Amino acid sequence: MKNTEVDISDEAAKEGLPPLDKADRGRGLRLPAAEAEDDLAKLEKMGVPIINEAIAAFREVVASPEFLEIERIRSKARHDEAQALRNAKRKRDEHWRGVVAAKDTVIADKAAEVARLNEIINTKKADQS
Repeated sequence: MKNTEVDISDEAAKEGLPPLDKADRGRGLRLPAAEAEDDLAKLEKMGVPIINEAIAAFREVVASPEFLEIERIRSKARHDEAQALRNAKRKRDEHWRGVVAAKDTVIADKAAEVARLNEIINTKKADQS
């Protein structure tokens, strides 16, 4: 089987499309990165039949129920992950607020004890004078 490569990077650059990722070189059909429907339209305007076939195949896959379900699941997974991270941060913050509150209480108790002992010492000093 013959490996047919079509590299339209130069033509794509003229259309203002981003350059081809170096990792994609040597993989057969090489398309520049298209980030939006406008980019696909620019590629189609070039009139390269194999590029137009690839774009048509891409659109067919993207419109398929299987692809849409996979995207729905991915979106839900991203949402669930973000929610879990928010909950973990909230729990962490609550934990440390509790630790700080407990330490504040201990410090206040120690300060009160020091003040009480200082008062006793001062009273004893006053009695001895």
